[in-house]
Amino acid sequence: MLSCDECGLWVHSACSGLSRKDYDTISSGKHPVYSTEFLCRICCRKRCIDLIEALYEEDKMQLFALPVTEDVAGPTYHEIIKKPMDLQTMMKKAECGEYKNYAWVREDVELMVLNALTFNRFYSKFWNEASRFYSSVMSKVFKTLGKGAPPGFYKSLVDECFRKAEAEKRNERERTQADDTTEKKDLVAGAKVTKITLPELQSPPDQPSCIPCTDMKLKPNEAHFCSWMEACFTCGSSGAMDTMLFCVDCGEAFHAFCANAPVRSMDVSSASGWRCPNCKICEISGEVPQDELKLLYCEMCDRAFTTDLLDPPLSGAPKGLWICGQCVDCKVCKNLSEKHGTSLKFWSRDPEKCYRCGGCDGLVKGYTNKRRCSVCDKFWRKGDEDVLECSKCNNYVHAECDPLAAASLEDIGGRNKTGMEYECATCRVKNKNEPDITGGTMLRQQLHSQAWTTVLGQMLTSRNEKSSSELHFQLCEEIDWRIRQMWTHEYMSVIKDGFTMISAINRRDLNPREMIKKSHCATTGIPKWISRRAARFLVFAERSGWTTDTLSVANIHSIVAIARMASAYLRLNCKIFNLDESIEVRAHRRMLKLLNKPDDLGLVDIPIDPVRVEENDNLIEQDIWILNNDQKLESLNKQTSDAKEKAEAFPNPNPDSVQYIIAKPVCGWNKYLDSSDTKHKWRDPRACCLCRTCGDDDGDLERENIDGLNLARCGRLLPMRDGLWVHASCALWSSEVYEAQSGGLINNIEKARSRGSQLKCFGCGRPGASVGCFRANCSRNYHFPCAKACGAVFTMDQQVFCELHKNSGNVLLSTESIEHMKPIMVNDDKKIYTDIEGKYCLRVGALTVHSLGEIEQHTDGFHSEKYITPPGYVATRIYWSFRQAKSRTVYVLKVEKDKKGGPLFTITPGDDPPSTICANTMEDAYTSLMHRVKKTNREYFSSGDLCSKLPVERKHNKKTYGLNGPQFFGFGVNSVRHALECRKGVEAVVTPLDDSSPPYSFSFTQPDIESVMDLQRKRAAAAAENELENTSGSARTEGIKAIVKAGGSGRITRALVRNAPEQEVIPKGRKRTDAEERKAKADRDSIQQKYFLMKSTPLDERLAARRSHIHGWGLFCKIDLPKDSMIIEYMGEVVRQSIADRREATYETVGIGSCYMFRLDTRRIVDATKIGCMARFMNHSCKSNAYAKVISVDTDLGVQEKKICVFANRDIAAGEEITYDYKFPVEDGSLRCTCGAPNCIGRLN
Repeated sequence: MLSCDECGLWVHSACSGLSRKDYDTISSGKHPVYSTEFLCRICCRKRCIDLIEALYEEDKMQLFALPVTEDVAGPTYHEIIKKPMDLQTMMKKAECGEYKNYAWVREDVELMVLNALTFNRFYSKFWNEASRFYSSVMSKVFKTLGKGAPPGFYKSLVDECFRKAEAEKRNERERTQADDTTEKKDLVAGAKVTKITLPELQSPPDQPSCIPCTDMKLKPNEAHFCSWMEACFTCGSSGAMDTMLFCVDCGEAFHAFCANAPVRSMDVSSASGWRCPNCKICEISGEVPQDELKLLYCEMCDRAFTTDLLDPPLSGAPKGLWICGQCVDCKVCKNLSEKHGTSLKFWSRDPEKCYRCGGCDGLVKGYTNKRRCSVCDKFWRKGDEDVLECSKCNNYVHAECDPLAAASLEDIGGRNKTGMEYECATCRVKNKNEPDITGGTMLRQQLHSQAWTTVLGQMLTSRNEKSSSELHFQLCEEIDWRIRQMWTHEYMSVIKDGFTMISAINRRDLNPREMIKKSHCATTGIPKWISRRAARFLVFAERSGWTTDTLSVANIHSIVAIARMASAYLRLNCKIFNLDESIEVRAHRRMLKLLNKPDDLGLVDIPIDPVRVEENDNLIEQDIWILNNDQKLESLNKQTSDAKEKAEAFPNPNPDSVQYIIAKPVCGWNKYLDSSDTKHKWRDPRACCLCRTCGDDDGDLERENIDGLNLARCGRLLPMRDGLWVHASCALWSSEVYEAQSGGLINNIEKARSRGSQLKCFGCGRPGASVGCFRANCSRNYHFPCAKACGAVFTMDQQVFCELHKNSGNVLLSTESIEHMKPIMVNDDKKIYTDIEGKYCLRVGALTVHSLGEIEQHTDGFHSEKYITPPGYVATRIYWSFRQAKSRTVYVLKVEKDKKGGPLFTITPGDDPPSTICANTMEDAYTSLMHRVKKTNREYFSSGDLCSKLPVERKHNKKTYGLNGPQFFGFGVNSVRHALECRKGVEAVVTPLDDSSPPYSFSFTQPDIESVMDLQRKRAAAAAENELENTSGSARTEGIKAIVKAGGSGRITRALVRNAPEQEVIPKGRKRTDAEERKAKADRDSIQQKYFLMKSTPLDERLAARRSHIHGWGLFCKIDLPKDSMIIEYMGEVVRQSIADRREATYETVGIGSCYMFRLDTRRIVDATKIGCMARFMNHSCKSNAYAKVISVDTDLGVQEKKICVFANRDIAAGEEITYDYKFPVEDGSLRCTCGAPNCIGRLN
């Protein structure tokens, strides 16, 4: 047995696939791999995967990421490379466990690098990258993760390639000689091309999003329909639209659970005026504070507030719950404490208690020390005009809590009408000086008013109507408790004396509970009900921590009940210790009143207290009060009923007299069509890659009943890479898929899709079945909706059992169609921004980019230092409409050319196309749109009203994601910026034509220097062509001036006759087989058809000779040419080899600048120097787009004739120069190549 060096477990050598000989070699320490590090099969598989992932990171140019195809490397690749290898193939082998040890991985890496070094020319771009990759992985990856892997079979061949390259480089230096004619290329172009240095990548200038967003790739057909459908900015899904919130500023849509918004506690006003995390501002000031850490979010409405502007103010974010004042539903004062309305500055930490009733206790002690009413124990705010300060104790009292304070409120200086300083009720009792200045009238009116307010609030919140007698009783009872509240200090005095008695007993080292037990003896004469009350008081004292600090004075009911228990405890201990109650208890009279014996049912009557400011003769009698106020109570009952009816008719009353509107999500354009128009109806084309069902399948969407089958809901569609979609439930219930514990990421979707594509559903018979029965050896697989229809069951452990094995499930789910109300995304870290145009469209939140446009190569004005704005750019964005308030619509965003050739930015609303906005800059177009939108929705924003629930108007958009022209159009969005920087022809924004036009600063990727220089050559060649252009169009009539400007006549005068391969020739002595004969006949027919098709179009309609940046004149196509199409026939005089040799010498003697000879076969050569067609102007390129081939075609005389024809080896766009590889042999003097191709080796031979 062997021990694994990774996990430490023991494994049999035979189980690891090792022979007896291998085991002996490992034991002796001579094994090349396992003697250094032995891994079990599981650890070896994991190590191989880690190795290949590290190789992915080292592959900076993605040179080895995917298999090499003919589209990438050409048709000759598989003829040269017999054993192709790439990282994707290696990863599949590793996942399947084909690598027995990681030494095999190293061998495949060596093979992969060997292929790249063999196929590419020495020191070309890809050859250099392969060399860098090899040295990097050998020095980094295989020194750590693959330290036990010895050199493989291909190591010597790789080293041989490096030796050959070094020898070739050395020989090249020895034989390279100066050639004046090769320097003429830039003179022909009219300007010299110099090396340039690209600046380093800069950070994107726009504000990034503070929350992650999902970049989606859509197919063009899907983008056309999906651009009219909302998508969550965070997860990219369009499902669960009923949970979406829309930002009132940037217009982006968010699932409430993706934005972590408390939608269950938000009312209509909060949902209508919601702002996303990117756009959060202080709802008090309308700005973002400089220190964003001072922004507090309300736990109930998700609005933000600055701590410095709150009342009471906060220095920082508090711990625990924090709620704005407008979300508090105070159960104590029934939200009636704030007479002037609830301000945005108010707050609380208790959703059922406002600040005045103690909702901020514990957080603002220093602020509220002197802001508490000594009578009602409620807080007052700075600016309240109904509070007075006691001249004795400096405590404050509400005017409504003390009639004497109400009478003294008229004097601002704090003196009443009689000239005496105001004293609170507590101080008046201490001084035994309580004058009756009101004669009782003010007192009764004050009590009635307070009780009236309380009863009215209870009636409005109650669902049951009450009779007059019930109202009479309730009102009188409330007056009784109001009077008892005036004697709060006496009740509290009794309670404090009780705590003092407990402390005295503890100081004597006595047990208070033992004292209560002694009272049970018959000799003490203490009633049992007093003992029971005393025991309850002792329990209360223990729970409160032996202190009265936690006792809220605002609740008079609790104070009276505790004082009753304290009175019993004081009576009991005074009896036991023979103490005088009148001395030990300060409020002795109050204690005696509280010692009421309970009746037979255990109920205790609470005695009625006299009014404090008067004698007992002013006590209000119930019957007299009812007689005087009966009509008023009837009126109150009627008002309460009317208020209830109005509340039922309008469940969301609006204090701002503005009806709050929650915007409806955009879902298609069908509402703009006539009911009879069925041809242009909107539909959802997105299909799940597993079940093949189109569209979201939410629980709230209607669906048709298919043949009475009970199909499960698949949930919302989630975006995947490469434009694929998958239903949430289809993914989560697939056998291979699992959800990460945190983050909501779904993994292994590709594995489920790959396996499902090979399996047919047991229910419907279609492929894509990824939900398999969990029972071992059961071969049934289903689509998720088919599984339910076929009787399968689903368990809490994420297991599925088919109908035959459904009894194997333990805890079954009541419903398997659960709409997951949480962020769910497919785990895909590979974001590819190249190849967007044509194949895919890009979507980010509400923005959909349909076309990235074409970057102008010969025109400035469509880029700036920060943005690339190519003409032809088309995008759509869902945003707020300026036609109808609180409505959303689709805007079409385009970049076009105006009459002067400059940029023109247009915004076309989907609900009002004639009202298109046009401007020459993005900011102007965006500003115009914002002005219209704000004008339409003005009444749904607040302008400084602190009591309004409407969202406050934003004062500025500085440093806010999405609130500027570039990001509205998409040019400032990072994913769109990245895609534009990867566009073909992006080198044009590096070298602007006009000096006043600044070069663009790249943020993600840059063009290579060679492509920038190539563009410079093309521009210089175009300028030279305009300068050298003559009216006749004939090169023979240019004259000596053109020749001088072109750099003289001494270009290439050597006899380097170009060769073309001939069609396949069968060796003599061997006959073709039937298959070869049929293939040859088909090839001849195809060639004949292409030849006639080429001849059917006039030459001047297909091709043109123009000045070339490569060399002199070049051949350019006027039309698009597909791959393998026949371009032109190389025509001229057909001469023998000896004649061609004499003509070459003659051309060089007389100074003819170029030699246009092409070999037809071993005996004949086509000379197009003086007699020929435009094919002779074709230049050489190391990365050619055409190739020449000798073919045989049928002529009009009925015989076959050999022709030299040029074919396209790739798709060639109109305006491109046609080039091919001259394939000159190596001679003593090298001819420098000036084609400018990325793989150019710098010479023709």
